[in-house]
Amino acid sequence: MWKKKLKLNGGDTLHSGRHYQKGSMAEEDVYEYTILNAQGEVVGWVERRDETDYKGTQRQSLVQRDANRNIVVDEHWGRD
Repeated sequence: MWKKKLKLNGGDTLHSGRHYQKGSMAEEDVYEYTILNAQGEVVGWVERRDETDYKGTQRQSLVQRDANRNIVVDEHWGRD
């Protein structure tokens, strides 16, 4: 679902990078990705976050940046 929110050009591919957890109870997962063009050059980055708080509230966010680190996509969704 979240990949449909990205703005990729033809030939761009998404490559998994680092994954780490945040919070005293590891309630937030952070996933980092690199966007490569057809020539293998880095043309952007993606950070996706999945958070579940102690009440069970789930939230997700997605930030895509271009090669100049400008924000291309910044979306947040979830349920309370």
